[in-house]
Amino acid sequence: MIKKFSYRHIDWIDLETPTDQDVSDLKSRHSIHPLILEDLISPTRKPRVDFFDNHVYLVLHLPVYDSESKEVLIREIDFIVSKHYIITAHYMEISELHQFSKIFASENLLEQHDQKIHAGYVFFYIMRHLYSSLEDELHIINKRLEDVEEKIFSGDEHQMVLDLSIVGRNLLDFRRAIKTHSEILSSFDNASQKIFGEDFSFYSRSILNEYHKISNLAESTKENFRELRETNDSLLSTKTNDIMK
Repeated sequence: MIKKFSYRHIDWIDLETPTDQDVSDLKSRHSIHPLILEDLISPTRKPRVDFFDNHVYLVLHLPVYDSESKEVLIREIDFIVSKHYIITAHYMEISELHQFSKIFASENLLEQHDQKIHAGYVFFYIMRHLYSSLEDELHIINKRLEDVEEKIFSGDEHQMVLDLSIVGRNLLDFRRAIKTHSEILSSFDNASQKIFGEDFSFYSRSILNEYHKISNLAESTKENFRELRETNDSLLSTKTNDIMK
């Protein structure tokens, strides 16, 4: 399924579960490297960034918290970014991209850039929105840790072993998903100026800063989790020793 959004001479094309016909349409309209077009057909587990004369190709994996299963799921987004268009491809519905499409359509985010407008700025705003959603997800995980802490000191240490295991798995999946972002975005920062000009370095580095903000918050959450697990283990051990005595 293809959705297209436009602002002045900038196009954003969003593909959900791209088909051969979708890729063929892209090939007829844009000068995209054939190897990239082949990669769009199916997801890949390997993050990557490739640079060509007039566009850049990025593959990023994002942790998405599913409120029903209470699990962190990994979702892939492929980006093809040129001066006059940006293409996003994903293989499951990603609500954050749907949310951003409404913002992009209604708020004219690119007006402030005047005549220097290009699709690199759309990539910047998409990534900023995605990282904002990741911050919200980490707040959900931290809230769960607060609930666990309260129950630990209410005498539910045995039940909290399972709860802590679930939170720990979600946090591990979250950190594993974003781990490669630093290398990918650093490469993008170093090479994007060739396509978008030196002025864009402020925005490419801002994306990297957004990542570091999320990474630091994830590390802080990991420390909170570790301390709670140690506390719960200590209380369980003390209670077991009392029973044995």
